Amino acid sequence: MALKIGDIVSRKSYGSDILFEVVDIKRKGNKKIALLNGLFFRLEADAPETDLVIYKKQSIQKKVLL
Repeated sequence: MALKIGDIVSRKSYGSDILFEVVDIKRKGNKKIALLNGLFFRLEADAPETDLVIYKKQSIQKKVLL
C-alpha cells in the first residue's frame, strides 16, 4: 500500500502510540519522509515511510476506543 497525503498513520519506532495525518511527503535521496500532524494532540513530526503503519478507518475506531 503506497503512502499518500491524507493517510492516517502511526510510527512503529514509538510503539504506534499516537495517530497522525500525513500532510506532506518529501524525498531525501531515495527515501520518502512523511510530514505528520497529530490527530488528537497538537503535535508535528516527521518519519521515514518505512517507520509508518497505515490505518484503515475501522482500525482507527477500534484504537480510539481502547
